[in-house]
Amino acid sequence: MIDASKTNRLTTLPTTVLFADIVDSIDLFARLGNQVAKELIDEFFDQLKFLVVDHHGTVVKLIGDELMCSFGQPLAAFAAARDMQRLADTLNGTRLEQVKLRIGFHSGNVIRAGDDLFGDTVNIASRVAGVASSGRILTTGQTVAMVPAYDAGLVRPWRRELLKGLTEPVELHEVLWTEALDGNEFRNTSLGSYQPPTAHQLVMSLQGRSYVVNAPRPLLTLGRHPSNHVVVQDEGAFVSSHHAKIECRGGVFVLTDTSLNGTYVALGSGNHFRVKLPFTLESSGLLVIGYPPKHPDQIVARFELI
Repeated sequence: MIDASKTNRLTTLPTTVLFADIVDSIDLFARLGNQVAKELIDEFFDQLKFLVVDHHGTVVKLIGDELMCSFGQPLAAFAAARDMQRLADTLNGTRLEQVKLRIGFHSGNVIRAGDDLFGDTVNIASRVAGVASSGRILTTGQTVAMVPAYDAGLVRPWRRELLKGLTEPVELHEVLWTEALDGNEFRNTSLGSYQPPTAHQLVMSLQGRSYVVNAPRPLLTLGRHPSNHVVVQDEGAFVSSHHAKIECRGGVFVLTDTSLNGTYVALGSGNHFRVKLPFTLESSGLLVIGYPPKHPDQIVARFELI
């Protein structure tokens, strides 16, 4: 409960609150034992926290097997939630013990007291996460309405739900998260398949030279080592020897970062974000390689799908 004597230190502001909850954690502890299960979950949450920061969010706190975080912009929460599920899917593909995730988020005014958040927005976000099943991302109609330009192909109406503690049902939407498979199909654990836009080739320009990725030439590697297709000149050595690769998969162009310092993508005229998992390039944009965006020595590649 909030101490009424400290209300002069409280602030109210619009925020998107997101809860990421590990599914069936009790069963995980029962099967693995307390120490092994805790180490597995702690490692998983550590990586989720990095994703939150990468998307300009704030980790509020850990509540048992649930991560609570906040974002100043709803769009950032959409992107972070999708990357969280992608991360879980990638990690689960590398180990026997599976850590399943469900995510819910909601936007509205919150009360900030120190580093913590309170209010109806927090409560609704928590309830939305509780409704989601394993591998699913749910958000509210109110949040979707705040980002009307968001790709409609990545959100679909789900159902109206009377959440605990509320007197009126809330319109819930499902956010689709996808991962590249062989060819040009993308998997979503909830819905089956989503077909991304396709193109004949990707044209990229970097440091005065142009490169093409297409079906006859389906792989383009980038880095400082001479064995790469694109040898990046970088005196500061921010670019890794084998930094990244772009693959053509049936007309879909997938960027995979393999570097230490990262690759940043800006689609169209949008903001830069760091890519940590295989990412589908669309339309046109910029890649900032090795250096953070706006660094005076940044190395920028321009790309366009044709």
